[in-house]
Amino acid sequence: MGVNKLNWIEAKNRRKLFEKKLKTFRDFLQDTIARIRFIAIETKKQISYKNFCAIMREVRKEFQESATAKTAIACILTHYLFSWLIVRLFESGNEIATMLGFFWYYGATITTIGYGDITPTDPLGRAVILLFVGLVGIGIVWTFIGIIIAKIAKIGVKIWRCEVRVKRNDHLLIISDQEEKSDRTLAILRGIFADEERKDRDVVLCFDGNKIKHNPFPRIGHGKNKKTVAGSSINDFSDEKWMKNAYAGKAWRIGIDLTNDELSFSLCVKLHKINPRAHIVVTLQSMDRYEKKIAKYVSEDIECVPAGMADWFVSALQDRWSTDTLRDLSSRTGETMYCISIPDNFGTCTYERIEKYFENLGAQLIGLSDKTDRKERCINPAGDVVVHGGMVISYLHKRRLDDEVFWDEIKSKN
Repeated sequence: MGVNKLNWIEAKNRRKLFEKKLKTFRDFLQDTIARIRFIAIETKKQISYKNFCAIMREVRKEFQESATAKTAIACILTHYLFSWLIVRLFESGNEIATMLGFFWYYGATITTIGYGDITPTDPLGRAVILLFVGLVGIGIVWTFIGIIIAKIAKIGVKIWRCEVRVKRNDHLLIISDQEEKSDRTLAILRGIFADEERKDRDVVLCFDGNKIKHNPFPRIGHGKNKKTVAGSSINDFSDEKWMKNAYAGKAWRIGIDLTNDELSFSLCVKLHKINPRAHIVVTLQSMDRYEKKIAKYVSEDIECVPAGMADWFVSALQDRWSTDTLRDLSSRTGETMYCISIPDNFGTCTYERIEKYFENLGAQLIGLSDKTDRKERCINPAGDVVVHGGMVISYLHKRRLDDEVFWDEIKSKN
């Protein structure tokens, strides 16, 4: 019994190890496919002759500088030549020994298509050709194909990092110094792409090149009505070269999400100077100090957001000056959002009846939710929606109305 249990535990551990390796391989394969797809999207999207030439120059440069690629090409050419000589030696009177015939046979064999319309006939020749042309040739050629795929993925990373200058215009530029695969940066990108009705604009993420070496979000930004997330590596934020590579001067909106307020201030100065038409949104650790400083020395049109408010940052990037409304709702001066719970023994009535009652008190209803199930919430519901006890109502008013709302009075009204 003990031996069987031990074998079961070993089998379970082996299965877990296999599943872990399989998941790692699957993630690597998905990331590689996403990067190759990124190149295809960029090439298709950037149809100008200048951008296409820039990408082709980078492809040529990669293969010219790669000793591995040169060696693989030399091996293929050498193998092709020796294979042809071997075929001529054993199949001198066969169509396969001609230059065009062997080219057709070689291509069909190493690509594993194998049409079979041209084949060797000599028994010894078949054995030699099977070993040298077939097995060795397939190994060499598919090694070369693997090198090509790796180079394409590398070029995709270079395009994403804006090391290959692909012209951009009217895009959304986000500057961040977060760590690789930061939850905050991921939340910002997902918040942007969650808006299905947003205008079809590129998103360029400028990141700290000392922290992030490749695209941390290769599968974010693809799909219907969504453009790609490109990037630009910044090893020195004071160097203006990255601004040129990311086409900061032609951006539609610019978001600055840094942990250093002084650096955020200096970037506001530079970016507003090179692109005064773009609306700039900046997160600040110290709102009281730097918001006034930015308004005084740079521009009052720069929108400042508290550092911990990623949702506010996304809203400001999508909808200009939306943070003013969000601040008013969260402040305790002027009209503020409050919540009030409906008593459990209230019974039921329509939302319209409660809305009219609150209007008489000078309040504006926003929505309602069920405190037993927080997911069941609705903003500005229809008037015929049934409201019951246990629900929570949100409203706008200058003060709380807990002592001024009489639920029996609401229930008794026709």
